[in-house]
Amino acid sequence: MTCDIATASWPRRWRLVGAFTLVEMVVTLGLLLIVMVLMINLAHRVRSEAAGVLTKDLLTKLDSLMAQYQRRHDRLPVIERVLPDGVVPEEALLECNAQMNNQQFVGALQAEPLWASFCAGLPHAVYDASRPALCDSWGMPIIFMPKGHSLLGTAPPDKDFFFFSAGPDKNYLTIVDNLYSYEQHGGIGGIGIRGSGVGGRVGEGSNDER
Repeated sequence: MTCDIATASWPRRWRLVGAFTLVEMVVTLGLLLIVMVLMINLAHRVRSEAAGVLTKDLLTKLDSLMAQYQRRHDRLPVIERVLPDGVVPEEALLECNAQMNNQQFVGALQAEPLWASFCAGLPHAVYDASRPALCDSWGMPIIFMPKGHSLLGTAPPDKDFFFFSAGPDKNYLTIVDNLYSYEQHGGIGGIGIRGSGVGGRVGEGSNDER
């Protein structure tokens, strides 16, 4: 009888051991899942920060190149405005105008002595010499702006122009995450709104404004 009780208790012990092992497996899998999620989020954050750093560096260098162009020619290049004053903003129209604006300012800067060194090492997705086009890290055309626009931001007090990127959301009108060629302080989305800038085409009347 004793032997039968002991024998009968073995499967129960095995079941307890098996259940405890299953709990351990579930906990381990849960921890692994948490670690994987954290690693994915970290990798995404690192890529996003790297993209932001690359784009910000592009904007800063473009600012220097355009300043060099302005000194050499005593004017800014004549470039189509992406969003003329008084026009109701539409993202589709803005993106179309951004491509034209981008190709025009790239064409103007290609003759500058430092352009070749500026483009050296840039990924094809960022700079395509065949079009030509210069995009941010998210594939959107970088925009050249004079003075500024009440919806897109304004140039700093000591500049006639600035460059900006649509940012990670790829939307030029959501200026909260847009990246600029200079630091912004105050105003909507961190941009000081000081006026609507010149009308018509970029570069027209720029000497008078200075």
